[in-house]
Amino acid sequence: MDTAIYIGNEKMQMVCGAKKSGSLVIDTYAQIDLPEGAVLNGVITNEELFIMSFRQLMTEHPDMLDRKVRLLIGGDQILTKVSIAPRISERQLLEWVKGEFSESEIREDMLYDYRIIRVDQDGDLALICAAQKEMIGSYINIFEELGIELESIGAGLDSQIKLLSFLPETSQDSFIFLTLDGSSLYASIYVNGVFRISNWTRLFSERSTPAVSGEIERMVSNLMQFSHTEGYAQEIKKIYVCGCRRDEIFLFKNITERFSLPTDLLRDKTGLIDAGEQRIRVDEYVYAIGTLL
Repeated sequence: MDTAIYIGNEKMQMVCGAKKSGSLVIDTYAQIDLPEGAVLNGVITNEELFIMSFRQLMTEHPDMLDRKVRLLIGGDQILTKVSIAPRISERQLLEWVKGEFSESEIREDMLYDYRIIRVDQDGDLALICAAQKEMIGSYINIFEELGIELESIGAGLDSQIKLLSFLPETSQDSFIFLTLDGSSLYASIYVNGVFRISNWTRLFSERSTPAVSGEIERMVSNLMQFSHTEGYAQEIKKIYVCGCRRDEIFLFKNITERFSLPTDLLRDKTGLIDAGEQRIRVDEYVYAIGTLL
């Protein structure tokens, strides 16, 4: 089994598991709250606080790190977009990926990667990524200091797409997917199970207040307007919200009433994610779980 580590703004999560016979078997999982100011939008802003938190997690769950470790970075520091990939050699594809980002998006010393997320006769849909080499290197150095060799480093959106493609209830559906992470809100649109677009905004209102509900509703409204422009607004049938706190249940009611769409947590209704008696909440561990698929 491998271990996935997800670094968000408020929490750091670890999930140990492996895909077996069409299911994901989870051996164990854990999370720890990150001190304020340790991480912001995928960037470690206070290395000392981050290392202190990670060492605590290592002490409590040492067995989870005695295997291959995949790191997942939240935020939008890893640039992502979807494009139709030409059917050319691997080397040519990486050059093509570089050309898909505008000059305003990229800086010097960038690393590039891609993953085909849907094979189609009209062209393969690829999720393409770009990240600053310095930022990736900082993660590698910190984890080396902690005695951990990383097998891979990935973007949160890629893991989200993997999980939503894996679960039957979302693999063919059309919906808006929202993730709350501290003062950040991430939103994506899926049409017939295929990822179309994502957006990110900083929340200026205090969490768990009516004001933050208004900010979230504005994001959903913008996505609905975009979907109208693209011609698939009528296909969107549901809104998923992940990362809610216990005192934010009112968000579901507010969003449902505003957009006349059912709003719910992401659930594994078919039992494809097997955590035994631990009963992992899929909506809380979306990104760490998706990394293992």
